[in-house]
Parts: sequence; C-alpha cells; structure tokens
Amino acid sequence: MNMINFTKEISAIKNKSANTDEKILKVLQNKIENEYSELSVLNAEVPKSIMGKSSFKPNLLSQLIEQKEKNIAELQDQTSKIETLINSKSIEINEMNLLKEYIPQWNEVFEEASPEKKKIMLSLIIDEILVSKEMIRIDLKLHIKQFLLNSQLN
Repeated sequence: MNMINFTKEISAIKNKSANTDEKILKVLQNKIENEYSELSVLNAEVPKSIMGKSSFKPNLLSQLIEQKEKNIAELQDQTSKIETLINSKSIEINEMNLLKEYIPQWNEVFEEASPEKKKIMLSLIIDEILVSKEMIRIDLKLHIKQFLLNSQLN
C-alpha cells in the first residue's frame, strides 16, 4: 500500500464524481430559478384575471400555479438528494485524505495508538465485520477497494 500514489487516486475519484454531481446540481438549480420566474409571472397575472383584464381564466391560472409549485417541490427534492450525495462524497474524500496520512506509518501509529484511536483508524478502512460459526468476513470500504483495484491496474 505504500507504493500507491494516494494523492493522484484521491484527485481522480474527487474530480470524476464531484464534477458530474455538481453539473447536475447546477442544472437543477437553473430549472428551479426558471420555474420560480414563471410562477412569478403567473402570480402577477392573477389580479388581472380576477378583474377581467386578462385573457387567462382564474381556474386555468390556478391549475398552472399549482403545477409550477409541484414542479418546484420535485426539483427541490432532487436538489436536496444531490446535495446529500455531494456531502457524503466529500466526507469520503476527507476520510481518504486522512487515510493517506496514516498509510505510510500505519503500523507504527497503530501499535502506539490508544484503543480509541485504533478504533478510529480501523473505521477508516473497514465497512463491516460479519462473524459466524463458519467464518469471519471483513468488508473494506468502497473507496479502499477502489484504491487497491486502481493501483493494481496501473
């Protein structure tokens, strides 16, 4: 593991995933802005319609406004999901950076660490441990698997 260029790997993973998610987020935010501006125009038309000065009937305007509000709510939900995904990927990147610092001297740091620090160090690389009568299975976190696979391919 000492031979893997973690900085390069972290940058590649960060750029690959973050750029795509951020582009999707920007598109969603632009759609929300457009929906809000259209909603504003529709809301401005309501008083004219009530007074009979608009070519739109109040029922039609009401339906259009409801549809715009529904579209905005859906887009905001999608935006929220993408933001959560971006935040979780950011946390993973931070974990990878922390792991990058520990890898070169992992054995020394681990041996000298307190039990609490050992737990933290292991939590950076282990996703799940399953113990049964037949076996013990240790699953590594996905980004560790990515590092190992990428390093073997290079």
